[in-house]
Amino acid sequence: MRVELSPAYLIHQRPYRDTSLLIEFLTRDHGRIGAIAKGVRGRKNNLAAVLQPFNALLISWSGKNELVTLSQAELQRPSATLAGITYLSGLYANELLYKLLHRGETFPETFHAYERLLSTLTRENEIAENLRYFEMDLLRDLGYELLLTQEGHSEDPVDPEAWYRYVPDTGPLRVSSRFEKGVIVQGSSLLALSRKQLPDKQSRIEARKVTKLALNEILGNKPLASQELLKKWFNFGNEKSRSNTVNESN
Repeated sequence: MRVELSPAYLIHQRPYRDTSLLIEFLTRDHGRIGAIAKGVRGRKNNLAAVLQPFNALLISWSGKNELVTLSQAELQRPSATLAGITYLSGLYANELLYKLLHRGETFPETFHAYERLLSTLTRENEIAENLRYFEMDLLRDLGYELLLTQEGHSEDPVDPEAWYRYVPDTGPLRVSSRFEKGVIVQGSSLLALSRKQLPDKQSRIEARKVTKLALNEILGNKPLASQELLKKWFNFGNEKSRSNTVNESN
């Protein structure tokens, strides 16, 4: 099988043999694929500059096994200039895709959600909320849509003034319940997340509690390398304002 010029993004790579790479791509039409890029680490190969995270690519490959052979990669659109927290936040999104998507399963909506996220990452003051929206879309596409507007057991509308214990697979439960799992959040934050409008610090932090809990249920509570990098970047506890940004974002 041969595929020509499929829209794609590089989400993970590692060295393979002496001069090649094993690359994981998120493609629009074929989902996540694993590809061998032969000889790209050689001195005379020009593909290395193209095969970078966040570049919008058009790639061609051949093969019908789980691991295909990359034959061509073109730059469709260069990435925006990302550095510091914007770059690390992009790596965080890539790591989620790499760990949660299975090869061969097509998720076109996830592809478009990822493109939307990349288009916003340069706006550093909006990173926290845009990461939450991406996480929420990813969870939905994986079959773990968050219940945000109705109470988990009664299906009553969420009260913006009430406090809830959010439980994966159940949804929001009034804090008066005896359920011990979950995280405590205010109804207004749940409703703000459902509308994709997180206007203040409290709603962003509480939205992060909800999406982190839901993601951990799938990831198995194993720390993500990108989150560890963010912690090191901001030297937790040394710069208060930056630490707060990390708490809201990752």
